Amino acid sequence: MASALYLSDDLINAIRLPDDRLAQGECHLSLSLLCGMKAEPLVNLHTGGVTGHEFLSLLPAGICSETYFREQSAAALAELFLLQLVLSNGLATGRRFFNLPVRVLVSAYLCEVLCSRALKGVVIEIQDPEILLALSPVQLLHLRRNLNRFRLSGAAVYADDVTPGLLPLLTRMSLPLSGLKISRHEFRTRCCDTRFLQGLSGVRRTGAETEFCSVAEGIETPAQSLLAALAGFTHGQGWQWPAEIWPFLRPGGMPLSVGRADNIPE
Repeated sequence: MASALYLSDDLINAIRLPDDRLAQGECHLSLSLLCGMKAEPLVNLHTGGVTGHEFLSLLPAGICSETYFREQSAAALAELFLLQLVLSNGLATGRRFFNLPVRVLVSAYLCEVLCSRALKGVVIEIQDPEILLALSPVQLLHLRRNLNRFRLSGAAVYADDVTPGLLPLLTRMSLPLSGLKISRHEFRTRCCDTRFLQGLSGVRRTGAETEFCSVAEGIETPAQSLLAALAGFTHGQGWQWPAEIWPFLRPGGMPLSVGRADNIPE
């Protein structure tokens, strides 16, 4: 475990959005349950080199992370992104990956604020791509504009937790993607599925970069790494490559006990 990260009052105020720019009913990020941050390595399956890290928040053991983050407002999650962006600077080598849900990515104001920061070497993961199915034409237009704004600011864009049903949609939408990730479950059940792998290739051909990355999450053994590489994935992520953890230290307090390393689902 690495040394603690100090959450000073100045830092908290710096990532706080103006009250008058919050949408009705939204609230600021609450730090009461956030007890740390971890960085999971992303590894090139063909060279074995670490090319980046995904930065994730840690919650106390027993707290359901999916429920917690689903209940946060778009403004709160934008503030969380800013907090992780600042705290992660200089902590790890390679690209820095951060999750953002669609409800943030369709907001012109929130994306304007986020894109005003230095984003070179940053990767934005569309956290809940299944929501893309429910977007109106206007929301889809805002999403495209905002994703292109991130790219102009130096960031790349990946789709996270891609399922077989989403592959045709992502191909049709032709979003400016530089990569995609599939979950542990999808990797375990689909890594030998020819139709699924062909679908991944279809999204790859419409991507924003020639060197399109496909990441298999949930890799725990060298055998699974080899299987992912043979299936055509470029990168892997999982317990085979341990994460680094930093507990949070608040003014005048001790570090809170961090949750288990698997507290955040992949």
